[in-house]
Amino acid sequence: METQTIKTEVGLNAGSENGGFGLLAMIQRFAVTNINSLFASSILIAAFLIFQVQPMIGKVILPWFGGGPSVWTNCLVFFQLALLGGYSYAFLLSRFLPISKQLILHMILIATSLLVLPILPGSEWQPEDSSSPGFRISWLLAANIGIPYLLLSATSPLFQHWYSKTSSQEIPYRLYALSNLGSLAALLSYPLLFEPFLSVDVQSYLWSAGFVAFATCAGVLMLGIWAQGHVSDKPLQTTIAATAIHWKALVSWVLLSAFGSMALVAITNEICQELTVGPMLWILPLCGYLISFIIGFEKPSWYQPRWIGLATIFVLIPVFAIRCEAWTLLDDIFESVGFEADEFYSNMFVEAGLYVSSMFLFCLICHGELYRKRPVNTHLTAFYLAIALGGAIGGLFVSLVCPNIFQSFFETEIVFSTAAVLAILVFSIDGSNRWLIPKASVGFLAGIFSTVILYFVLSHSFSSEDSDALIRIRNFYGILAVDSEFSSEHGRARSMYHGRTIHGFQYVSDEMKSKPTTYYNHTSGVGLALLEKGKHSSLQVGVVGLGTGTLSAYGRSSDKFDFYEINPAVASLAMNAFSYIRNSQADVSVIEGDARILLKNANDDCYDVLVLDAFSGDGIPTHLLTKEAFELFDKKILADGVIAAHLSNRYLDLVPIVARIAHEGLFQMALIETDEGDAADSAGSCWVLLSRDKEFMNAASIFAYSVNPQNHMKPGIGWTDSFNSLLGLFK
Repeated sequence: METQTIKTEVGLNAGSENGGFGLLAMIQRFAVTNINSLFASSILIAAFLIFQVQPMIGKVILPWFGGGPSVWTNCLVFFQLALLGGYSYAFLLSRFLPISKQLILHMILIATSLLVLPILPGSEWQPEDSSSPGFRISWLLAANIGIPYLLLSATSPLFQHWYSKTSSQEIPYRLYALSNLGSLAALLSYPLLFEPFLSVDVQSYLWSAGFVAFATCAGVLMLGIWAQGHVSDKPLQTTIAATAIHWKALVSWVLLSAFGSMALVAITNEICQELTVGPMLWILPLCGYLISFIIGFEKPSWYQPRWIGLATIFVLIPVFAIRCEAWTLLDDIFESVGFEADEFYSNMFVEAGLYVSSMFLFCLICHGELYRKRPVNTHLTAFYLAIALGGAIGGLFVSLVCPNIFQSFFETEIVFSTAAVLAILVFSIDGSNRWLIPKASVGFLAGIFSTVILYFVLSHSFSSEDSDALIRIRNFYGILAVDSEFSSEHGRARSMYHGRTIHGFQYVSDEMKSKPTTYYNHTSGVGLALLEKGKHSSLQVGVVGLGTGTLSAYGRSSDKFDFYEINPAVASLAMNAFSYIRNSQADVSVIEGDARILLKNANDDCYDVLVLDAFSGDGIPTHLLTKEAFELFDKKILADGVIAAHLSNRYLDLVPIVARIAHEGLFQMALIETDEGDAADSAGSCWVLLSRDKEFMNAASIFAYSVNPQNHMKPGIGWTDSFNSLLGLFK
């Protein structure tokens, strides 16, 4: 390799021969004296702001696009692309401009970015329909936070580059770890301090104030760097022996970063699909991702490939067992210690814990190897640009490519399989070099683990690739599957699943095909409400969430049912794969789009019963359970109308949210819970009925099935559009 000497001169005039006058001179002297602290502070504040704005802006726009997990996935990809843009800007700046012009340009851009504050998007950005949600999210984010986010993203690599020039004896990688530490502090503080106690409006103003503080700190620092070339007797100069970047090193940086990014986006998407969508569950995987960066770059001695690889393999074995539905192999072991195996492997919290743990270990391998392959300071910005490029590639692959080539979350299997291969590789190489045992023995152990993993991968069907599915559709809103017809006690039937959660069940035979099933049977809250209200007159019914259209089975010739459905794939399946709507005697309409937006334009006082039954997997979109949402719903029902809210959730107790709204809105409330029966067409459900009609609430049919809601009452629990949190709601 040809060696070259790089000489950087920053002989810059800060004002007059004695370094400037008045306030400017004082600021420059302060900056020069405290330049290392200013570097650290600027990078720390920038990192904090970067990861504080992510959950905040995601929370704001989540209800505008249906409240599904793909909203956050698209946000993540935008942030990764913006990070790539920031790193590219830092790379180009450091490569083609002298430091004097770098400082001037960057200072102008930061000052200009202050004009876009505050960054909270206004209501004019809310979409009027559900078309092109991914593009709209990207455009909204770019217009509202694009410039500030790009400049904040450029801070770490650009300021580290300047640091390496002003402190040639120092290694700047610790500043990268400091950046990740600031990011982690932002993520942990958001669900614990900011989200539970502050509205998003207040959060936005605080973030804007933080950006002003960053701009001030960065401006003082840049004045100090400018002055430092004049304060000393001679211009700054750094001599570094540098070589060209080998293409293999560049490819390894990009791939290792891409693998970590793929793991983050894929695992977050799958967890949110099955639990709920919100900052708390977004942040958990992201914290693991960042901690792996901190360890890799700040505590590289903690990364011992042989042990981390071994730990990864052991965590992946139960992960593969869960995804292959192979836990029955361990039933005897569980039963021998008096533990029900089903309680373990069907628990989503256990599954999510294993997923996040395996993701963290996999990312630790990726980022530990990144640090081991780091370049000399000369190629610092190129190194970070490669990391950002890999992150963007990994995110784009999961969010754009996978939904178009896979009908399930198969990218998760790719992540886990890649993690297994990489873990076995680092275990074998490092174990052979470090342990005083023959290389063949380590290779033998690696071979055993490889065989076990291959057994699970090749011998079992992944649960996400259910071979029994008659129809499978994947789009922005998730994965829908219709099971092939199966036999039951009342004949053949089929069901619809969103993720792993059943969203409807219908018998095929003529005598049973109009029977309401699952969460909508005659003893469910909504079933009781429709039957009781229907005793006196014809019904006007609005339903938020279509599913298989089961509720239309209650319709009579004089009734009108309006279903609001944001997912066009659900509407297609309900009309073609199921026959509830076709067989209904009522006048049934399916209106596509977000219910809150559509209901704003609907007539007031038009529904006898308004049913809230929108789910994404097992989670309910939060924007349908806020005070503002129920104020809208209240306008749409008649004076004696009923709101029936479906709150079934395996992991969250959402009754306190609606109970608080009922209390503040002067509604009477009935809580109706049913247990899951043995029949194939039954499912446990939790419904809350709200009405000001005392006659309806005191009806024998309602009173007989109501339960005391006092066990669900929790003081202080209440949601608004700008203030909602999952804290205190987990069962």
